[in-house]
Amino acid sequence: MQTQINISTRLHPVEFSPGVWILGSLFVMYRLVTSLNPLEELYAYLVLGMIIRLLWNRGVPPVFLFISSIHWLQIYMFLVWNNFYGWRVNTYYSTGGDAFWLSMTGVGLMTLIFHQILKKTAWANADTFNKESFHFSSVPVFWAYIFLTVFNGVLFQWAVTIPSIGQILFWMIDLREVMLLFYAWLVMVKKEPKWGLIFLCLIHFVLSLTSYFGGYKSVFILLALLIAMRIRYVNLFRMVAVIMGLAFFLFLSSIWLSVRNEYRIFLNRGTKMQVVKVSRQESLQQLYLLVSHITPHQLYKGFENMIYRIQYLQYFSLAMQRVPNMIPYQQGNLTLSNLEFVLVPRILDPDKPTLDASRKTIRYTGAQVATAQEGTSISMGYFVDFYIDFGSIGMFFPLILFWLLIGWSYQYFVRHLSFSVTLNAMVMMIFLKRFYLFETDAIGMIGGLYTMLITLVLLRWFLMPVLMRLFSYKLPHAKRVQPA
Repeated sequence: MQTQINISTRLHPVEFSPGVWILGSLFVMYRLVTSLNPLEELYAYLVLGMIIRLLWNRGVPPVFLFISSIHWLQIYMFLVWNNFYGWRVNTYYSTGGDAFWLSMTGVGLMTLIFHQILKKTAWANADTFNKESFHFSSVPVFWAYIFLTVFNGVLFQWAVTIPSIGQILFWMIDLREVMLLFYAWLVMVKKEPKWGLIFLCLIHFVLSLTSYFGGYKSVFILLALLIAMRIRYVNLFRMVAVIMGLAFFLFLSSIWLSVRNEYRIFLNRGTKMQVVKVSRQESLQQLYLLVSHITPHQLYKGFENMIYRIQYLQYFSLAMQRVPNMIPYQQGNLTLSNLEFVLVPRILDPDKPTLDASRKTIRYTGAQVATAQEGTSISMGYFVDFYIDFGSIGMFFPLILFWLLIGWSYQYFVRHLSFSVTLNAMVMMIFLKRFYLFETDAIGMIGGLYTMLITLVLLRWFLMPVLMRLFSYKLPHAKRVQPA
């Protein structure tokens, strides 16, 4: 007779203490009184409340909470940026208000869709993971992370030199973060010594500092996902801890933006290419030199730049000024072009150009931005692509379809990627967090989903069975966790 472990399918939202409610209410009232854009602020806080209520559930992987929250933040910071300079939302960009309302409404719809997905996969929660965790050994996971840290350099070289499989290899590179997240979970659940986890986090952080894009934030994101999944109740102490953590992260971001341009010039030796042409030791020494000589004025400029950099409604606002007044709606042609770029391989189209989102940005917004020839690519954001095609109302239909595909991918692979729901969830959390930026180009979003699905199928067929044996997974197939 087959034995099943029954897991409840009900979601349990994280609860907040009365003190947190009072403090949060006072902050909202203060902002509504002092803000130059009170209606927009009120709408933003209502959407944020919906995100927290519907997507932050006890023990449930918080990747959808993360995606929606960062989208919300990049839109909300447009208000902060305007308030910082004493502007109304339509002062600098005449269509800024329209772009804000459309974007924030889109995030609300995204939240509702992701909530429905979580309701259908509520059995994939911490209770399930805890039951499975004692069938794993953390030691091989530790060494898998070390191996991938060493081998990822080779994978990266293959990814940039073999374009036909480059994007799939980039997904494989993300498995290193899967190992770190999985190891952290096992250590915390099994109450093992934390020294190994601290060591891996330090390695991850230090190595990220030597990358061209400064991926220092990745280890903080991983730990935040893990902590958010384990939190069941938020009191004032935890709220203060979160605020202090965010303040520290913003401080690091201000420092990074203060030295970023000089540091990147050093990394690429002035070639304007998004590559690193120096050793890790040289890059760390140069970074230390730049950071140690930061002046208060540079730090302030870094903070000012951070506010503008986080918000990403400028190109949506500019596009709304030109479309449809100067350029007609594209009636789906832009989306078809994006799909063709993603789906048609170079072997069938030898003249296929390299991806340069800046060309679309220049055409549809009129902004003079740097192009791929100058070492960068500036996107409008995938909301804008669909607005240019279908207008203010029609844009929501392809957005809803895209978010449904994201959700269905999670729903399928969290159950079927391997026999371990725990490892499946860790893989999906790391893979799906790639879709967290509001600013990502539509080709990046569509292409990312397409190559992610291919990678997940390959993982299911070839790699996951190996990992199950390597990590000493012993739970029989007959006892696999099933929803009640």
